[in-house]
Amino acid sequence: MNLLISLLLATASSPSKLLLACPAQIETRQELVSNADGWHISKDSPNRFDREELKDFSTTTKNIGGTISGFSTGILDNMEILAPDGSRKLNKKRRGFLSSWTFNDTSGIYFVCGYRQTTIRLSKPLPNGYAKCFIEDDQTNYKQTAWCEK
Repeated sequence: MNLLISLLLATASSPSKLLLACPAQIETRQELVSNADGWHISKDSPNRFDREELKDFSTTTKNIGGTISGFSTGILDNMEILAPDGSRKLNKKRRGFLSSWTFNDTSGIYFVCGYRQTTIRLSKPLPNGYAKCFIEDDQTNYKQTAWCEK
């Protein structure tokens, strides 16, 4: 199965808003099996919850869904995820958080995706010219949304 690779560069209501999305799924055996054109591939140490589930990955290929990890200042070999400048709760009807990052420019800033039950992280540089980025983690509807604004 081909890997869906795209940093979704669709414009929303104005050209000053950049929507971001992780590849929906990757195919892995704890090494990326499918192609990841345009993405830098990093691996990190599995957390204690994933170690047990990783045992059968050496011989089995699995399709894994992606989640938004955040932003980093460069290629993500050491998991240098930037802390948000601010974070607030969503409203009472939706559990979750809206986090924001402020940049002078997004030159050198990478958008990072993680894949549960794997050590694989994908990162891709953001285009220049954006000053603020956001991640909304809507835990009520199990949905993550990321975007940057000029």
